[in-house]
Amino acid sequence: MSLKKYYSGSGSRQLQQDYMTSIVENGLQDQALPTFVRLKFPPGVVGLLVAALMAATMSSIDSGIHSVTTAIVVDFRDRLFPKLRPATDAGEMRIARIILVIVGALAVGLACFVGELGDVFAVAKKTTAAFGGPLLAVFIVGLFMPRATWLGVLLGTFAGAAITVWQMDAHSDWFSLWFWPIGFFSAIGLVCDFVICW
Repeated sequence: MSLKKYYSGSGSRQLQQDYMTSIVENGLQDQALPTFVRLKFPPGVVGLLVAALMAATMSSIDSGIHSVTTAIVVDFRDRLFPKLRPATDAGEMRIARIILVIVGALAVGLACFVGELGDVFAVAKKTTAAFGGPLLAVFIVGLFMPRATWLGVLLGTFAGAAITVWQMDAHSDWFSLWFWPIGFFSAIGLVCDFVICW
């Protein structure tokens, strides 16, 4: 609310309006809040806000890296390759730390290319829309379709995600929320096909 009020002022606020217009015209919406903070907050509060943002970012990143590492160890290694499980807890911890470092290095490496993708919020919305619908389909199938097999669910989910990405490429002007039902229903339909045919 304060950003809207700040950038929609009149008279002496013409400079802010011109700056906001230039931000929108150049596709730099990500800079509205940092500019507001830089121009209107006292120095100590700016530092506090930056520290809070850094803490929140680090918390989100480490939670994601730990979740991916846990999924790799529990869902893939333990289920698909149980013979690779170490005999001791120390060995288990060593393997988990190695995977954690690899996933962290991949995350840092991929983060270097995020700027080239464009607006971070648009990319995040499209990524969530592409995979959120099929992932919701996995949970719904798990709850209500006892005949579903893991292979049918896996193929249906990836096919649903592929259909969603294809539709996103074909209809880039659509609002990203519309791709959720496309992914969900295409994944559900494909899983049902696999269940009925197999």
